[in-house]
Amino acid sequence: MPNILFKEKPLRTLVSLSDDSRVWYASVLCKATDTTYPHMLKMLKQFESVGLICTEQVGRIRIVKLTKQGQDLVQVLKNVEKLTQKNFSGDSKNVLEDGLNEREESDA
Repeated sequence: MPNILFKEKPLRTLVSLSDDSRVWYASVLCKATDTTYPHMLKMLKQFESVGLICTEQVGRIRIVKLTKQGQDLVQVLKNVEKLTQKNFSGDSKNVLEDGLNEREESDA
């Protein structure tokens, strides 16, 4: 897997895409993850090239969805997060949780 998966913005993007209650496209993902549009397009292209996402053109927008492989990866990342929370305490930053919390706050 590319090293991009362990950076904060790609992790937030994948976790955001796991929320099926929303329709995701590049500009919405940018807002949810505080990422610039060019950087988001680069990440999405990389994710698509390794089979983590698929895109579909609907009118003027391109809808982004996780593939089965992408969903499986997000689940593994969430499991890794749980394991690391058991082993580390205090100062360790919880990137996945932060991404979910920020998305929920922006939806409110």
